[in-house]
Amino acid sequence: MVARGRPSPILRWLKFGLPVLALLLLATLFLFFERRDAILRLDQLPPEVARLALETGFGRPRYIGPAGGGTLTLEADRARPRRPGSDEVIAEAVTARLEREGEAPILARAAQATLEGGAGRLRLEGGVAVDAGLWRARLAAAEVELERFRLRSFGGPVRLEGAPGELEAGAMRIEQAAATGRGGERPLKVVFTGGVRLIYRPRGQEKDRNR
Repeated sequence: MVARGRPSPILRWLKFGLPVLALLLLATLFLFFERRDAILRLDQLPPEVARLALETGFGRPRYIGPAGGGTLTLEADRARPRRPGSDEVIAEAVTARLEREGEAPILARAAQATLEGGAGRLRLEGGVAVDAGLWRARLAAAEVELERFRLRSFGGPVRLEGAPGELEAGAMRIEQAAATGRGGERPLKVVFTGGVRLIYRPRGQEKDRNR
């Protein structure tokens, strides 16, 4: 019979054993992912182990989750918490890829990023390149709302190149259209604001320009 007020042997073992088990699992992951090009799927790890992995500075962490009616993949060369216990993660060489059925994927790359886990928000900074297949854009910085995938540029002008030619604007955002498409889907739309300037280049002129 266990005395009142004293923890049972099982509770004492759990209190000591679970953190040790997490550290052992993390050590095993270190041995398995010691190559720099190895990818660590944070969304497949227990929360405590994922937190320890970030705090120890694993290479190439990856997260995959639902966003904007599709799947969003976040990958970085390095990632670490802003401070111990924080839900903000600082990442380097970040790639965000949104894939939706029936649409070309949207790819955004940035030199650095801050992931605010509690707010579900990603800030891309240090120069952002967005590639949607038919067009490519350069932004100073961008903020992404992860759950509904709403990308909004800030901090400088936007320059875009694509099939119609070249476009310059003060700001750009990518978001889901308010009107639902066939099957209840909400297609993505791109909105430019702030002194939009379009330089139309026919296909022949664009080839001559690239020679």
